[in-house]
Amino acid sequence: FNKRSADATTLIQEAKKQFEEMKMSNEALFAQNTLIQVNNQRVAKIALQTNHSLPFNVSYSPDGKYFATYSDDYTIKLWDAKLVRQIQTITAHVNSINQVTFSANSKYFISASDDEYIRVWDTRSMRLYKEINAHYRVKYAALNRTGDKMIAAGSDSSIHVYNFDN
Repeated sequence: FNKRSADATTLIQEAKKQFEEMKMSNEALFAQNTLIQVNNQRVAKIALQTNHSLPFNVSYSPDGKYFATYSDDYTIKLWDAKLVRQIQTITAHVNSINQVTFSANSKYFISASDDEYIRVWDTRSMRLYKEINAHYRVKYAALNRTGDKMIAAGSDSSIHVYNFDN
């Protein structure tokens, strides 16, 4: 985000802590509400930039370099987390995107959609790495820590495990 809002957040957090230590509950609550408002302004800033339909979802990469936004508008937008700048818009799905998750090493991100596809994307090149026609509406998909298995959950409460060789 930017340095000023980060500095303000730090100051408000420190004030809240001091209020709590001095047992000044009303002031601590005020500080907490102020932090919520600052965070809401950040989310609103991102929302204005995304052009996603509301509500939209956010998924962060484990390395902290990226985040993805997605919603019912069938698009995924990948962002540079440090600059809060959009890098890429992906329009490969033809139905609602239910989940986007990153691999443990942040090398890939996975999209799960009601269009019955699981798509695995290379984070650096933004290219489609692998596509699985699941034949069911996919609500969730993620790679395990070692990256050799993918688990997916369907709208029918089914769980599926796929081999994933990267």
